[in-house]
Amino acid sequence: MLTPLDENLQKIKFQKDNYIVPDNIKSGINILGVIGDYRGEVKLFTTETQMNADTNKHEGDLAIVYSNTWDNITDTTVFSSCIFPSRVSLPSTITSTVSLGFSSISQSPTFNATGRLTRNSFGITFNTGNGSLINIEYSGMGRSYSRTDGGSEIVDFGESIQWSSNLTWDSAIGYFMQVNNVYFGGLYEVKNNSGTLEYVHIAP
Repeated sequence: MLTPLDENLQKIKFQKDNYIVPDNIKSGINILGVIGDYRGEVKLFTTETQMNADTNKHEGDLAIVYSNTWDNITDTTVFSSCIFPSRVSLPSTITSTVSLGFSSISQSPTFNATGRLTRNSFGITFNTGNGSLINIEYSGMGRSYSRTDGGSEIVDFGESIQWSSNLTWDSAIGYFMQVNNVYFGGLYEVKNNSGTLEYVHIAP
């Protein structure tokens, strides 16, 4: 059974292979590895809301809704890899110890991840399903932390994991662990609808 992450990746791949073609992308623009050769006006928006707020559109204009961001994880994020940045700045000071833990979506009996976040440190150890041991360490002063373990920023766990539901979530954890979110909302064209110019979805 596919995880939600795998399903989203399959959808993105299908859309890339079938709808993100050079003729639909402005010349020189690179989206998911496809370089456009369309020489007309193509606008790039990160959300449908931003696109619909456009007041400078003309009939026949093309637009793509696309974003590629690194976002903090949440207690509901399912992921198999993430970035542990070299430096972290929190919006507020840590005043008490936060227990850390993640569990395997497939309930792998060998996966284990525990640690803690304190005013002076962030540390967590992942025992992955394939036998790898991953140690992540930061030192800090309550709000500002620096990575000290010397490992790669991008860490692959080899399987999908999620925050352990038996632990209390703290949003500060997400600043230490970030995941890549790619969103493709589709290709749009401005059309005249009874005198009103509006963006119309023409390809998924």
